[in-house]
Amino acid sequence: MHAMAGALLRVLALSLLFAAPTFGQEAEPPSPVSHEDASRGSDSPELTGYDIYQRVLENRHQTFFQKQRLTSGDAGGSAAVTELWTRWKDGHDANGQTKRGVLSKTLAKYTAPSRVRGAGYLVVQKEDGPDDQFVYFPSARRVRRVSLSEAIMGTDYSVEDIIPRELATSEYERIADEVLDGVPCFVVDVIPKAEAGSQYAKLRSWVEKSHHVTIRTDYWDLDDQEIKRFTAPAAAIEEVEGVWLIREGTMANLVEDSSTRLEVLEMEPNAKIRDSHFSTRSLESKGR
Repeated sequence: MHAMAGALLRVLALSLLFAAPTFGQEAEPPSPVSHEDASRGSDSPELTGYDIYQRVLENRHQTFFQKQRLTSGDAGGSAAVTELWTRWKDGHDANGQTKRGVLSKTLAKYTAPSRVRGAGYLVVQKEDGPDDQFVYFPSARRVRRVSLSEAIMGTDYSVEDIIPRELATSEYERIADEVLDGVPCFVVDVIPKAEAGSQYAKLRSWVEKSHHVTIRTDYWDLDDQEIKRFTAPAAAIEEVEGVWLIREGTMANLVEDSSTRLEVLEMEPNAKIRDSHFSTRSLESKGR
């Protein structure tokens, strides 16, 4: 899942990405996650923060298409549901080189609720210079540039939270390992570079050692205030076509006392996606 924390994910990143080609239907049971195999990372004092995060980001498909549901609630008991689909493509070739300096491309479109259906985001992450970031609203009938800090409508995720993070956009510092809910974890501070245009001064990630999957990330804003926390149950880690992913996660807004649960409803790993699928024309299109 890392991961639209990342994801969507990547995250969401993030890191928020979960996959099952027939999710929601009859499917083969997922491979069980065993944390007994944490030995391949637990006694690795030579690994730097960069090394660890590189393993996190290498654990992903070259492309994917997924449908997501975000359920938000606050202390007052109100709730809202937002649904969207996300298309993502890695900009690196088999030799790790980028084409025209593009690190990755993401396009996401809302499908519910009806008041935002058809709206969407397009983000092209670059090696050098500012990223291309656009938003489209059918009511306005125009595409405009957008900041990564803009919130996903009605949720506690921002655009930045759900776009898979790129290794070159940050610096990394390994701090003391921890056991989180019985799971051995690397702990890495991620410091976004100034040119990345991040809304965050720092992220601290707990990386599950067996499969290099992030199961918690804390976020500090540019005033050095801790404002968000993403958590995902280690039991939700599953293997899909050689990649270990998270099927769900929750982003808590520590300032507003609200939270949003992200679930991936459908996933198509290594989907046939062309560069032409990422354009302002695609952003305005009504179809997939």
